[in-house]
Amino acid sequence: MKILRAFVVHKNALLLFLAFCSLCPLASAQKEFHLPEVDIFGGYSYLRFAGSSLGFPSAVNLYDGGNVEVAVHVYQGFSVVADASAHYSKDLQEYNLLIGGQYKFDVKGLHFYGHALGGKARTRLGNIGTSQIEPSNLGGAAAIGGGLELPWKDRIILRPVQADYLLSGAFSNKFNNIRISTGIVFQLGKRPTKTPGL
Repeated sequence: MKILRAFVVHKNALLLFLAFCSLCPLASAQKEFHLPEVDIFGGYSYLRFAGSSLGFPSAVNLYDGGNVEVAVHVYQGFSVVADASAHYSKDLQEYNLLIGGQYKFDVKGLHFYGHALGGKARTRLGNIGTSQIEPSNLGGAAAIGGGLELPWKDRIILRPVQADYLLSGAFSNKFNNIRISTGIVFQLGKRPTKTPGL
């Protein structure tokens, strides 16, 4: 009985020792740890909203808008992206909150990227008039698009154009919209490695 008890004690001590030895290299590598590369984009955004099914004579041009995007780099050119945008006019407001994947690659020093995003859209009517439709509705949303980036300064990149086909749902309808954004990207965290090129 004493032999069995001693075996259990020695076995636990051995397991503890092996666990300690396996964690030592991780502890010594802590000084090599870096925050992941994060790109933060912010800028102006325009939305062409296909609102004829809501009683508008044609597509509604929402010139007052903004777009913010945070991309966390996961592996080489791949990133996880969170995207938020808001667009306004006196008759209509559109808010989008999306998340998805993005791939970026270089061609002769220029950065090109494409992404696919999904999430929610809030559509709000400014002037209801005699319509029986509620003034605000939350529905699904998806965006497919991409853009071009131009390196400018250390950790600052210009994004002259980002174009997205934005599909949103509201008031039991589907809307095929076009979103155009432009602005600046700030890079944080680990120094970016060279993205895949052609």
